[in-house]
Formats: sequence, C-alpha cells, structure tokens
Amino acid sequence: MIEWISRRANPVTLGITFLTAALTGLYTNILTSRMDGDRGIGFGEAFGNLGLWHGLLLLVVALLVLQYRISTHTERFLGTQSDDLIDEILKAAAQSLIFPNTHRNIRGFVKVYEPRGDQLRVRYSHNAYADAERIVSYPASFGVSGQAFTQQHAVFGELAPGHLDQYGPELRAQIHPDIRMVIAAPLMRSVDARTRPLGVLTFDSTLLAHELGMEKPEAKALVQQWADVIAQLLIAKGI
Repeated sequence: MIEWISRRANPVTLGITFLTAALTGLYTNILTSRMDGDRGIGFGEAFGNLGLWHGLLLLVVALLVLQYRISTHTERFLGTQSDDLIDEILKAAAQSLIFPNTHRNIRGFVKVYEPRGDQLRVRYSHNAYADAERIVSYPASFGVSGQAFTQQHAVFGELAPGHLDQYGPELRAQIHPDIRMVIAAPLMRSVDARTRPLGVLTFDSTLLAHELGMEKPEAKALVQQWADVIAQLLIAKGI
C-alpha cells in the first residue's frame, strides 16, 4: 500500500499536509473554546474533558506517521531505481564500445572520488562479479583512470605485459593481472575545468583495442558521452 501511494507521492502528501493542518486547527479550536467558555477551566481540565474529540489528535498523529513513511519510502525507491539505471547504462556503454562483438571481454567501472584519502572508489561495476577491482579504491592519480581524473579528459592506454611489476604487492593484488587495455573518462560536475570531477568512468579488457574492433578516437569520444550521462545521474543522487 505504501509503495502504491509513494508512486503518487506529490499529490498524496500535499493532500495529507492540508488535511493534517485542518484537523490540527479544528482540534485546537475545540480545545481553546472549552478553555474560554463560561466556566473558564484550565488547560488540563479542558484537555481531559474533550472525550471523543481526542480522536482528532490521534488521526493527526497517524497522518504524520503516514506522511513520514511515504517520504522515506519514496527516497529509498528513487535511490534503488537510480542505482539500477546506472547499472544498465554501464552495461549498455560497455557493449556499445565493442558492438557487434558483444561476446568479447570488457569490464566497466564507475569510480567515485572520495576526498578522505584522495581516492577513487569503485561504486558500480559491470562484468567484474568475482574480480577484486569491484570493491576496492585506488589513489586518485593512479593509472589511466587517474590520468583521466586529473587531466579531466578521456584517456586511452594499452598496457605492456608485466606492467604490474612496478607496483607493490598490495596494489598488485587489487588489479587483474591480464588487463591489456584501459579507457577512462572523467565524470564532470560542470564544464568548468576548475571544478573537480565526481569520479571516473573506466572500461578495460584482456584484449587490445584492435582485437576488440575498437577505434581509439571514436571510443574516447563515446566513453566521454556515457560519462556525462552517468555524471548527471550521480548529481541527481546527491553524490
């Protein structure tokens, strides 16, 4: 019932607000009229003598509880819906990069910047169900993603075998050892270059670009377009 009402939240909550205000006003008027009557009784006695009129107060409390539940359910519903939408967009973006060869290996990540620790933390992922990268964070300047974040434009990189040897064991454990290609674009808050990006949209693969049938300039432009869409959704979520 709450879910059905929450989908019509704006008119319903507006109606509840008006009804609550009207009932509160009616209850207050009845109470004050008892106090101002000929007997001139006090608040306590007037309150105790209202009898069935106390039902108005109970109704007001019930309406306030209902309004609170509708508002919180709506927030949870919208949050879940936007998460599902970002997941679907991430999947579509990954497939668009390798279309029509959608069976070939490619992973996607939405990494959100965290000022505490100056890190990029993976918030959403595609095709990385059992990989360490889907739940980790990296220094904001690390790798191709870090370049896209700090330089604020799409970056394409192909990695040589053994490229992980330059990193320590802790960082190596968080990176798929067979990744050969990475492309990333910043999630921009605005076109103002002085504004730090929300994070980075990143795709990688164990195959090189030509093996994926990917054209580098077009791929960079496409990833940036997808990044702009996801950035607007993150902004709407309040990230």
